[in-house]
Amino acid sequence: MYAAFIVSALAATVAAVPQLLDVNADVEANINAREVYATWPATKFVKACTESSCTGSFSVSAPANYVAGAPAFTVECKPQKDFVDCTGDKGAATVQSKWVEGSSTEAAEITVQHVWTEGQQRSTASGSARADAGATEFKLTVDQLTKVL
Repeated sequence: MYAAFIVSALAATVAAVPQLLDVNADVEANINAREVYATWPATKFVKACTESSCTGSFSVSAPANYVAGAPAFTVECKPQKDFVDCTGDKGAATVQSKWVEGSSTEAAEITVQHVWTEGQQRSTASGSARADAGATEFKLTVDQLTKVL
């Protein structure tokens, strides 16, 4: 009887192992996933690169409350190696863009950040995208949002 109990317990443990492995796979997938808060459409994209640097411009916009409390903006951006201000309708907020390290003649890695203040709280939403060679439009995926009091 004691041997039958051990065999049954061992069989139950072996049967549970695949389920444990599936749970671990789900946890690992969730760790790698990032929350997407919004997407910002970019249009009128033009880019020119030399071996040492790239220049370009694009328009980008977002509606009010794309995340709670965010003001709307519609701007023209001319990204540089470091963040530079975009121009246009942004109210009291700041919208900046930059080329991400590694931009090349084949594709452009671009980051845009939108910074606004509500009372004492400063919020920053950041979106990024890879614009392939020849593209005139792309979508920036907003996957970073910070709020500081």
